[in-house]
Amino acid sequence: MRHPPLTLKSLNKCLRLLGLPPPPPPGGSGEQLTQSIVKASYNKMALRYHPDNKKEGDDKKFKNITEARDLLLNHFEQNRHREDVFRR
Repeated sequence: MRHPPLTLKSLNKCLRLLGLPPPPPPGGSGEQLTQSIVKASYNKMALRYHPDNKKEGDDKKFKNITEARDLLLNHFEQNRHREDVFRR
């Protein structure tokens, strides 16, 4: 499935859904967002909102969290591919 390019607005929405802080401003200091951070945060949120969880299970929220993770990981893959192409 092809995803549209990630805009700043959609990036912030994805990060908020996964319980991650917004990115630092350009030139600012802050923790670098990595695939492992996204995956760990997704796992935490997915366990919490999985539809089989009797306490807090929410099917719509779970789908939104999964889509946010897919968008962010796809963005990482696109950037990695671009960097590989320019290195050649």
